[in-house]
Amino acid sequence: MSIKTHGFGPLQLSTNKDGSIFAILQKEISKRGTNDISKIKDILDNKCFTDFSFVNVLPLIYNEKEMRFKVIIFDLQKAYSSVKRIKFFPPRKIGRKRTFPIYKFFDDKNSYIFEVRYGGAKANALQRGMWTHTENAESFFKELLVGGYKINEPLITLIAKILVSRKDIHEKILKYFFNLSNR
Repeated sequence: MSIKTHGFGPLQLSTNKDGSIFAILQKEISKRGTNDISKIKDILDNKCFTDFSFVNVLPLIYNEKEMRFKVIIFDLQKAYSSVKRIKFFPPRKIGRKRTFPIYKFFDDKNSYIFEVRYGGAKANALQRGMWTHTENAESFFKELLVGGYKINEPLITLIAKILVSRKDIHEKILKYFFNLSNR
């Protein structure tokens, strides 16, 4: 289980450390992309994609301005079954930085579902793996919990003071809290 905290927008579903997802896309469709449904099915039935179904990501999405949050899950099976087109996006230059290549997956209405980013040795965790977008792929998410929150200043102050305390203070605090739970 991977619990992630994000604002609305891009959401990393997996870092795919071995780069296998990107590699299979390079091998199977190269830089052409495809809308061949049988080819897409073969790709998504590949072990690197099916293995991803065992990864559970539980994102906590928050909006600081509105002080709202939601806990959502990405419906991977719905996403896979909705893919009708895979498009390759080559690297490009933005300012002085160069981006890495990306494969984007779309449904029958040409709506974005998810993407696979470059996964080679030069890529860091933010430049590789499977990503989606909490707003652009909204129909592929299930909401588990939605609500608002308030800033609890006393709790924040307490946690800040505990974090910078000495080890013996931490031990006293733990003993105190465990004694409370035994009552």
